[in-house]
Formats: sequence, structure tokens, C-alpha cells
Amino acid sequence: MSDEELIDFPTRFPVKVMGRNTESFVSHAESLVLQHTDGAAALAVASRPSTNGRFLSVTIDITARSREQLDASYQSLTDDPEVLMAL
Repeated sequence: MSDEELIDFPTRFPVKVMGRNTESFVSHAESLVLQHTDGAAALAVASRPSTNGRFLSVTIDITARSREQLDASYQSLTDDPEVLMAL
């Protein structure tokens, strides 16, 4: 890990995505993240509805290989109109 890197790659990395609670949101969020993993599958995918059930929080664990990969994933998520927030 270089002095400027905060993360030692490769590493398991959770990507949290929030959107409206629709039937397809989990698979949609997962596909946005996985398009940047060079064909690697998610290590785990978990979802949780909000208290009122209108929104859904999805956590997608991936093996992150570089900062560029994470940046590309987050850019795809923030550009997508179905995604309300990505952490």
C-alpha cells in the first residue's frame, strides 16, 4: 500500500446503494456494480427495506481490485436515475 492509498487492494469492499423499493432494484443495483468487476460475481448481496417500506438499502460485497474500479462503480451508481444514494 502506498502512502497515498487508504485501501490495500485487492480487498473485500461493501458498496451500499439506496433506491425505491421495487421488484427489480436489487438486481439493477447489483448489475451496475458488477459491470466493473471484470466478470467476478458479488461475494454477497443483502437488502433491507426502510421502516415504511418505500425504500430499499442494498449492500453488495465485491472484491475491489483498484481505486479506479471503485470510482467507475460509484460513477455508474450516481449517474443512474433509479439510485437515490450510494455509499
